[in-house]
Amino acid sequence: SRVKMSFGTDMGGGNRFSMLNVLEDAYKVGMCNNTLLDGSVNPALQDVSEAERNKLSAYRAFWSITLGGAEGLYIDDKIGNFEPGKEADFVALDWNGGPPATAWHQSIALAGERPETMEEAANLLFGIMMVGDERAVDETWVMGQRLYKKSAA
Repeated sequence: SRVKMSFGTDMGGGNRFSMLNVLEDAYKVGMCNNTLLDGSVNPALQDVSEAERNKLSAYRAFWSITLGGAEGLYIDDKIGNFEPGKEADFVALDWNGGPPATAWHQSIALAGERPETMEEAANLLFGIMMVGDERAVDETWVMGQRLYKKSAA
């Protein structure tokens, strides 16, 4: 049996509401767990499999705030993915939306106009996760109805 894990945000738990910021912080915590704060761990002697488990991949991160979060709350029969019959509550992300350097950062990860491989898609998601903010939200949908569309800049 596995432990159910999810991420969330509120002002009591941090200083920002953005789940993208929560993912960024979670990634950093995982990376910090790869060493001791006093610097006594020699990276060459590190247990590689343990270090990999501590890393938060882009796919694992976004799963944790979608279906993983729904499973953690025991409501995955209603939300969490796009299965027919589930409530359609989701955001559509713009991988170039965000701080001014975002488009440059994403251009490094992408060869063409859209991701062609799982690795390119993961790199784009990682970029959104690490430098994205509310400007990356292109659309917000609740119960299958679009309630927000970012205006053209």
